[in-house]
Amino acid sequence: MYNQVKYWKKERQKILNKINDISEKFYNIYEPYIKEGTWTDSNYLTDNEYYWAAKDVLADSSKP
Repeated sequence: MYNQVKYWKKERQKILNKINDISEKFYNIYEPYIKEGTWTDSNYLTDNEYYWAAKDVLADSSKP
């Protein structure tokens, strides 16, 4: 039983290392394109105006 647990812990660690490697590769490639933040502007009075303006910004930002 002890050897089985030891074996599965090693297998689990291998899988976690693979996941970390994939995550790191993804981050290194796409980090410059991932931006987070908030957008506020007092010129918009309703939620609908915010929505449509944000949709326009998203459409512009999605083009290379």
